[in-house]
Amino acid sequence: MYRLSAVTAVMVDILWAQELDDYVTAVAWDATGDHAAAASLSGRVRVIGCTGTPVAELPAHPLGATALAWSPRAPRLAVAGQDGRVRTWEPPGHTQVVWEQPDWIGAVAWSPNGAWLAMGAGRILGVRHGDAETVRTYPRLPSTVTDLAWSFDSRRVGVACYGGPRWFEPGREADAAVAHFDWKGSLLRLVVAPSGKWVAAGNQDRSVHVWRLWSGDDMQMTGYPNKITALAWSPSSRYLAVGSIADVTLWDFAGRGPRGTTPKALTGFEHGTRAVTFSPDGDLLAAATGDGVLVWEHRRGSEPVAVVAPGFAASTVAWRPGSRDLLVGTDTGQLLGARFDGTQGRPADPGTQATA
Repeated sequence: MYRLSAVTAVMVDILWAQELDDYVTAVAWDATGDHAAAASLSGRVRVIGCTGTPVAELPAHPLGATALAWSPRAPRLAVAGQDGRVRTWEPPGHTQVVWEQPDWIGAVAWSPNGAWLAMGAGRILGVRHGDAETVRTYPRLPSTVTDLAWSFDSRRVGVACYGGPRWFEPGREADAAVAHFDWKGSLLRLVVAPSGKWVAAGNQDRSVHVWRLWSGDDMQMTGYPNKITALAWSPSSRYLAVGSIADVTLWDFAGRGPRGTTPKALTGFEHGTRAVTFSPDGDLLAAATGDGVLVWEHRRGSEPVAVVAPGFAASTVAWRPGSRDLLVGTDTGQLLGARFDGTQGRPADPGTQATA
């Protein structure tokens, strides 16, 4: 259970609560903040309003729903499952299966312009354009697709797999990757900075690798005690939050970047991190941990200023656009809504080192 530190954290009130029967695998808000969606290992997928009012219960995915994503340009939701299907949903209630594969589908991602939907099934990348009937596939990747990330201009989609990120351009006729950032390791997470300057990968070998998106110049952060389970860029692209089973650290990319520096280590929890996310204004960082969701004012200190649902193991968390409302999923199937409005903080700690 969460333990109050020397700086007393605010206990954030729960505004509403629902049940999804099993481990909540993913939560996400649409671009307007009017609707959110949640998926669980029970296979249930639910759309809710901003006050927690149920809007729709989508067709279940046998064996579990694994990933979901809202289009940034339209009220359209994509959901993937271990049944090898990707469905889209649009209000007031239109659903359709847009891709079906023998392998379970572990990642879905819309391009920033909303024109393309990328999907990862086993060692295959599938990309669908708009309302097209067909899905273009790129097979024979070196390992299972673990994550997907689009370039800021929607031209390229990056695939996280063994051997470094591979980049594909669905708008071109090429059937192979157009770029490959070669690196001998297994990637677990892949995130592009909002500025479009950097792409970061969290890895099985307990490191973070960062490349300049177009040149491929790189750096590596090592010394983590466990594999990297979560990554998030701040809205300004200045900060990169890194979560592992043991800790949450924050790298500063201002000026010449973090090479040769140490990150800020954020404290306040004892059990693993599953997700990290910055508030829309960039002032707050939230992490889903085995001790609940912790919130830090990361520029002011390393102690948490708030905790949501202490005693619950949080599996995932998302900020509502334009607000400080939090949507929280737990290991045991609770879906919780909360609002943060407290502030405290204190100085930071040293930690791991970045190297060239």
